[in-house]
Amino acid sequence: MKEPFSEELASRTDVYVCSETALLAVINVVAFFGNLLTCYAVYRNHSLRTLPNMFVIALGVSDILMSIFCMPFSVVTLFRGRWMFGEKFCHFDGFGALTFGLVSMSTMGLIAVSRYYYVVKPEKYIALFKKERSLLYIVIAWCAAFVGSLIQFLSRTGDSNSSRAKLCACTHLKAIFLILSLLSAFTSQHP
Repeated sequence: MKEPFSEELASRTDVYVCSETALLAVINVVAFFGNLLTCYAVYRNHSLRTLPNMFVIALGVSDILMSIFCMPFSVVTLFRGRWMFGEKFCHFDGFGALTFGLVSMSTMGLIAVSRYYYVVKPEKYIALFKKERSLLYIVIAWCAAFVGSLIQFLSRTGDSNSSRAKLCACTHLKAIFLILSLLSAFTSQHP
């Protein structure tokens, strides 16, 4: 059985390889330094240490972890046209990408709910979004993402597919679309 995504990834022209690789590499660097600078600004400026910025920092941390532990391997995979880091690391990388992606989406959901209550129901906002509760919401989002990713990770370990490298290349193509959509969603949150 042929893997259409991995075949497509391996058969791209040099122009596509260079442009896609360069674009994702730039996105990776900007994601890392942009989120790092956001965290640093909140750390340095005490007036930025607000309740809504707790969620922004949680989002920034998950995006920094994604840009460190997942995106560099996607850049290499795009450049080489195949997964070259082995089956076990493929599982680890997929687990990380899924975990950090789920954390980012959950945190953006928390930001949206928080802003909804702040604008529409300010009396309930005060009760629902205290510092301790907000930290609890963030911890729950991280734990839920970890458990959800762990279930996916454990369910795939018994899979005996002989074309793991192709599966990883296909998975990375999908992960790249996920990363790009997460980044576009993040930038739309901050005008």
